[in-house]
Amino acid sequence: MKNKVKILNLIMLVSMLFLLCACTTGKSESKEAKPIDNKETEVTEVTAPFTAALPGEYDSKDTSVVTKVSKVTDSITFYNYGLSKSYTLSFDKVTSFYDKYEIPMSVDQVNQGDIVDISFLKGKKLLVSLKERKDALSLPDVTGFEINENAKKFNCGSDSYKITDSTIVLAENEKRALSDLSEIDHVSISGIDKDIYCITLKTGHGTLSLKGQDELIDGVIEVGGNILTIKKNLTIDLPEGEFDATISKGKTVVNRKVNIQRDQKATLDLSDVVLEEDKMGRVYFDVYPKEAKLYIDSKLVDSSELIELTIGTHKVEAVMDGYETFTRVLNVGEETATMSVILEEKETKDSSKAKEDSKTKGFYLRVNTPVGAEVEIDGNYVGVAPIAVEKVAGSHTIKLTKNGYVTRTYTVVVENTAADSNYSFSDLLPVGTVTSNE
Repeated sequence: MKNKVKILNLIMLVSMLFLLCACTTGKSESKEAKPIDNKETEVTEVTAPFTAALPGEYDSKDTSVVTKVSKVTDSITFYNYGLSKSYTLSFDKVTSFYDKYEIPMSVDQVNQGDIVDISFLKGKKLLVSLKERKDALSLPDVTGFEINENAKKFNCGSDSYKITDSTIVLAENEKRALSDLSEIDHVSISGIDKDIYCITLKTGHGTLSLKGQDELIDGVIEVGGNILTIKKNLTIDLPEGEFDATISKGKTVVNRKVNIQRDQKATLDLSDVVLEEDKMGRVYFDVYPKEAKLYIDSKLVDSSELIELTIGTHKVEAVMDGYETFTRVLNVGEETATMSVILEEKETKDSSKAKEDSKTKGFYLRVNTPVGAEVEIDGNYVGVAPIAVEKVAGSHTIKLTKNGYVTRTYTVVVENTAADSNYSFSDLLPVGTVTSNE
C-alpha cells in the first residue's frame, strides 16, 4: 500500500514540473511578439548581390583625343577638347575597338592623337567601345609649318587651320606648349573640320653651338642644309638626328659629325683645327641684274671689280627686290677665276603653274665625277664634284675645271621625270694633253 502512495506522489510531482515549464515557455513567446514600450524593432538592411555589366552595356559617350595608351595598367587616357579635361578609363577583354571603317582592331592599333568616339561605364571607369572617327582631320607628317598664336592660326603651305586655348601639344606622354614647336619639327595634327584638337610631336629639334672657333671667325659652316658664316656666338637650330658638318676657312676644310637630340644643346669643339697658310686668288663676278647687291661671307662687295679672296670656300649671296636670293658656296682654287651670279625672278602665277606641272620637284641633278673638279651649270658655280643641285628639266651646260687640267664643257638634256639625274664624266686630262670635249 505504501508503495502505491509513493508512485502516485512521484507521478503528481512530474506532472506539476511539466505544467510549470509549459507556462514559462508561453510567456517568452508572448514577450517577443509584442515590443515593449511601443519601440520599433531594429531591422538589418540586406544588400543585393553584385551584378556584372552585360557586354556592350554603357551609360556615357564622348568624342575625345587619345593622349596615352598603357598596356601595363590596361588603360587609355582621353582628352575632351570641349571641356579641356583629361580622364582615364580601363579596358578589358570585352572592350571593342574599331577603325574608322568599323573593322575590328586591337588596342595596339590605337595611337596617341587619334580622334575617337567612345562609350563607357562612368561609375566603373570602364571603356566599353572605341571607334576612330571617319570624319576626323588627320595629317600624319607636317613640317615647314607656321604657328601664329595671336591670330590662332596653324599655317601649312596654302592651308590654314584653327588653334585654340584647348588645342593640346603632345610629345610622347608629355604635354608641351605651342611655343616649344619649330618649323623644322615633324608633327602630326588631328581634329575635326579645320579645328586642331591635338598636335603630336614626332621628331623635334635641338641646338648646335660652336666652341673654340676664334681662329675660324668669318669662315663658313655647312650643316643640315644651312650655310652660315661663323661668328662668336653662333647657334643653329637643327632637327634631331646625326649630321655631317663641313667647316672651312681659306684652304682649311674639316668635316665633323654632330648628333642632335631633342631639346638638348650640342657643342662642336673646333679648338683643334689648325688653319693652313692663306693663299689669295682673285675672282670676277658676272652679276645679273647688275643692280643686285653682292655679299661675300656676309660682307657687301663691289661686283664691278676683281675681288681678292683667300684660296678655299666662301659664301656668296646676291639679293634684289623682285628676284629670288642667290646663294652658293664658292671654292676659290685658282689665282684668277670667274663666277656667274644670275638671279631668277620671283614666281608669278604662270610660273607657279609651270612648276606644279614639273615632276622634278624633290629630285636632284648629280655630277659624280671627276671627283675634285669645280662644276658650273649654266654659268653658275655650284661646287666641287661630287655635287648635287635641284633638278630642272631642259637643256643645261655643265663646265668642269680643275687647276692644271684641261677644262671640259658638256651639254646635257634633263628629262622631266620623278628621279635623280646622275652624270659621271671622264677624268680631266693634264694641261698639254691633246683632247676634245666628249
